[in-house]
Amino acid sequence: MKNNGTDLTHVQQLIDNCTMEKAAELPPTSPEVVLPLTLAQFAIVSVLSFPRNILELTALTLDASPPFNVSSPAAIVRELKEAGVHGGSYNTPNNVNLTATSNDASGAVAAYQEAAFKLLNNGWAVLSPQGLYGSNYVARAFVAVSGYLALVPSEALYPEYAAGTLSLDSGEAYIYTFSSKPPLGPTGFWSLTMYNATDYLVANPLNVYAIGDRSNLTYSDGSPVYGTGASASDGSFQVLVQSAANPPPANWTNK
Repeated sequence: MKNNGTDLTHVQQLIDNCTMEKAAELPPTSPEVVLPLTLAQFAIVSVLSFPRNILELTALTLDASPPFNVSSPAAIVRELKEAGVHGGSYNTPNNVNLTATSNDASGAVAAYQEAAFKLLNNGWAVLSPQGLYGSNYVARAFVAVSGYLALVPSEALYPEYAAGTLSLDSGEAYIYTFSSKPPLGPTGFWSLTMYNATDYLVANPLNVYAIGDRSNLTYSDGSPVYGTGASASDGSFQVLVQSAANPPPANWTNK
């Protein structure tokens, strides 16, 4: 994106330059027929105790959504079968204490969380990119629990405020101060997003859920931080976050 008002024209040019033609039909990748799942099946799984409901759900969706592992998907399926996930249901293997195993797994994820973050400045921390995803299943489990559908570190990083929990009550406000303009690569971006206690976006009458370099950020003198007419200076700027019920001061831009 050019971020200068010509984005739609640019995208339309890209579309106009794309062509598509019908190719020869490819043979099916598998002769297996995947039966459709029913709401009744999910309803049964939902009333099971944790962690059995997770394993039953994995078994229920395994054929329709096999493991994404380009190197050895068959090995993953084989390991799942040995663990009791097979044939659309979960069967606990002999001599396996499911509760104790679940507690061990949760403990491993918690221990990983304690050691996986790299401290940054001013109380912030970021998950270390080393060892994420791939065959590091403890790391993958941690990301699945704490940041479902998070992008891989080569695409985006997610700093967290490690100095304490940030919470915003009615009548309170936060001011995020940037000592300078975050530098961006050709395809780089940054954004500041607010989530509620259940990790969902906070509903607001402005329908604005993130502020970042694509927003109409300005310095205190009104000059834009990014985009057309951006100031050549690299001074400090701030982002004010508060309840929509409280209008911002006159010298602040309402997003």
